[in-house]
Amino acid sequence: MGATLKDFRQTKSISLPGYENSNVEIYDGILYGDAADVAALQKNADNPDAIARALVRLIKKWNFADEKGEAIPVNEDSIKLLSIEAVTYLAEQCAEYMQESKKK
Repeated sequence: MGATLKDFRQTKSISLPGYENSNVEIYDGILYGDAADVAALQKNADNPDAIARALVRLIKKWNFADEKGEAIPVNEDSIKLLSIEAVTYLAEQCAEYMQESKKK
C-alpha cells in the first residue's frame, strides 16, 4: 500500500462583519497547486480578481444562501458579491491564521 495523500490543513470558523449568522470556514495554509494564485495576490493586492482567486483557495466552506435558500458556492463570482469591508476582514483573518499556523 502506498502513502496516503490528504489535505493537511487545519480550519477555523469566522463570521463576517455585516452578515449576521455568517459562518466561513477558512484554511490555515495553501496547497502547492494554489500557490500561484496566492502569489499573484501579493503582486496585485488591489486587484479584485486576484483577491477573489486567492480567497477562494483559502475558504473551505460557508453558509451563504440565496433568496430561495439554496447554497451559494464559494467561487470568484460569489466573493465579489460581498461588501468591501467583509472581503477586507476575510483577507486579514486568512493572513493572520496562516501566520499563526507557521509559528506552531
